Amino acid sequence: MLSFEFPFNELPAVMRGPRVERRRVLVGGSAFWGTVVEEGADAGQLRLDDGRMLNAEAQHYLPPVSPSKIIAVHISYSSRSHETRNKPKPTETPTYFTKPPTALNGHGGQILKPADVKYLNYEGEYAVVIGKACRNVTPDEAWDFIEGFCPALDMGLQDFRDTDQGSMLRVKGADTLLPIGPGIVRGVDLFAQTLRTTVNGLVVQEANIGDETIWGPHYVIADIARHITLMPGDVIL
Repeated sequence: MLSFEFPFNELPAVMRGPRVERRRVLVGGSAFWGTVVEEGADAGQLRLDDGRMLNAEAQHYLPPVSPSKIIAVHISYSSRSHETRNKPKPTETPTYFTKPPTALNGHGGQILKPADVKYLNYEGEYAVVIGKACRNVTPDEAWDFIEGFCPALDMGLQDFRDTDQGSMLRVKGADTLLPIGPGIVRGVDLFAQTLRTTVNGLVVQEANIGDETIWGPHYVIADIARHITLMPGDVIL
């Protein structure tokens, strides 16, 4: 994956190729891109684009994207639909809400819990990263507009769920509530992956993505892109 400069943002660009994981780290006060080494003596290390090798597990990670928008599906996993007793019917389509880019957080980043909030909710999810401008595409075509996938932790300020009368702006959009990364992963079979969430080392969510996903990312992208242009770096949950 490459990166290039748009005004005010660093966004990913598409490079087709084998599986690769790109990460962005903060080193000495500056942001650098790097690639996780897959094979050889340095496997598991992070090779920065300037050639330096770093311990991939001991870094300050930044969000690997700078999206113009973050769009989330209200109910995208079957287990979540059972929890809310609101399972979509086969004839229904997804509904969405947006998060501001300031909700993004890096892998392992600190969540800012407001003083007036008692309850933080968590949902382990996968994030879809858009690789090139997308508008009016079919579900089959939509796969070609996906740059890759990131693990994501969709946090929520539960105290506001009732008081805000259905609005997700504060509940899901407050600063730092969306850690993603550490990197963008390409070349994997998404539906064959396991989604696992742990809290203090305890597994609290675990399921196969293919079994859990109600609407695949290709369907969601095509549905959104009928009305909204998706740009490189945009994130869909």
